[in-house]
Amino acid sequence: MRKKSDLVFFEYNTRFFARMKKNGFFSKFLTSKIFPPVRLQPFRWKFSVVSVPLPCYTISTSKRGDSMALESWEKRRELLVRFQSELIQAFPDESDYNVYVFGSFIRRDYKPGVSDIDLIIYCNDFLKRCGIYDFCSQFFKQEQLPCDILEYSYMPEGYIFATGILNAFPMTDYYPKALRDELYIITRNYQRYLERQEIKKKYLRWDYLINKARLEKEREQMHGRHS
Repeated sequence: MRKKSDLVFFEYNTRFFARMKKNGFFSKFLTSKIFPPVRLQPFRWKFSVVSVPLPCYTISTSKRGDSMALESWEKRRELLVRFQSELIQAFPDESDYNVYVFGSFIRRDYKPGVSDIDLIIYCNDFLKRCGIYDFCSQFFKQEQLPCDILEYSYMPEGYIFATGILNAFPMTDYYPKALRDELYIITRNYQRYLERQEIKKKYLRWDYLINKARLEKEREQMHGRHS
């Protein structure tokens, strides 16, 4: 019996969280104390032929830099396998860093030659983080694949980090409690921000309708005076 691919599993979880958001799950629980930070677990897959629940793909030996060959998920996954392997070879101590791959590169809407690859580097060691940044930049430069690299820094309103990490493929297993707690705070603030935006849209709509009614009434009054 064939197993589901990780892409199908990823899309299933995406739809699952979308349904929870639509049903008000996040607005109900994210602002309450019963929603613990430990629940904010990203995907824990590690790209290797042993741990990934898929038929093993052979690492591509094609010429590097052929970004147009990344149209299929299998090819992009092979690139991530090679990236993870070389990353861990360059930085073998995985106990203090992680690199998260997120964005269209791991989704269906990836467009070869147009889309880039998005990365978030989490590492508290400044010098090591700089080294990882340079490694990632050089790796994807050789692949002729544009990359957007973010270095994680905690900010209560750093929404891009929460949405990126919690919807990403991690390259190592490092996921400390401090990061979970920070992502919990950012996610809760993001939910409150979305709620404020909805309220703002609602009141802007009402202001528009009230002003429109007032202008129409003034026009009618002016028309009555002239007649």
